[in-house]
Amino acid sequence: MRKQLRRVLGLPKADRSFRHALIPVCWFVIVLLTAAHGASKTVTPNDKSPHPTAAQNTAAGTAASRRPADLTLSPYLKFRRLTTEDGLSSDQTWELAQDKRGFMWFGTADGLNRYDGASVKVYRHDPDDPNSLGHNIVRAMIADQSGVLWIGTWGGGLNQYDSEKDAFIRYQHDPDNPHSLSNNTVRTVYGDRAGTIWVGTMRGLNTLDRENRQFTRYQHNPADPNSLSNNRVWSVVEDSKGFLWIGTEGGLNRFDPKTERFIHYRHNPDDSSSLSTIRLDQSTRIVRAYSGLAR
Repeated sequence: MRKQLRRVLGLPKADRSFRHALIPVCWFVIVLLTAAHGASKTVTPNDKSPHPTAAQNTAAGTAASRRPADLTLSPYLKFRRLTTEDGLSSDQTWELAQDKRGFMWFGTADGLNRYDGASVKVYRHDPDDPNSLGHNIVRAMIADQSGVLWIGTWGGGLNQYDSEKDAFIRYQHDPDNPHSLSNNTVRTVYGDRAGTIWVGTMRGLNTLDRENRQFTRYQHNPADPNSLSNNRVWSVVEDSKGFLWIGTEGGLNRFDPKTERFIHYRHNPDDSSSLSTIRLDQSTRIVRAYSGLAR
């Protein structure tokens, strides 16, 4: 050991006194080598081997990659506010969507806004322009499978945005046309997997035939127990089996497109497992209730 250390350090042949001086150096080198060897080992309570296998390393890496980062603790998480000072038409923003070109759209209490990441363009109702937005209050909005933007307004019916003309096509209620939209106060717009557009209004549910620009209405009929439970439609969502779930002011409905029948789920004060007064969340099976959640 001493000869090897002397060669490594380039030291001359030492006498007895010099050998004694090398003893602390030898111990120091031994301690360093022992510490380095111990640090290279990974020992877990449930692992008999001091070294993880390749499978263990792969599993650990996969688990770590799947573990969601806690963004709230990240020092790099920052928010940028977009307000009326930046050109937004109103600070009361109710709906948002992104179209096929990447524009972000914001539906507000005073107009529709298109944001390109740098500036905002505002669309408002113009009584002298039939191609303008139907109403300034936007309460529903989606971009469908083809990227077309559909806007539901609070009094101006359903609006389809024509990106080539930068204009709007209006679908509004006509009392003399039973195939028009059932009501101009639109609360929700939904596109199912088949591409059908569903429009929930304050007077029933509607589906749009795009080719003919006509609607089929589904409304409450007191004489038909399989009709919509209530005409005030708040939310629509499709499940994995193709059934539509419609949240109304009079309970939850499950609609079968094949039979065109509705099954009702209502609140029963004598049944703790019944539904509360509800509004349906479009993203999951969760029902938002005024007195809690139902699943």
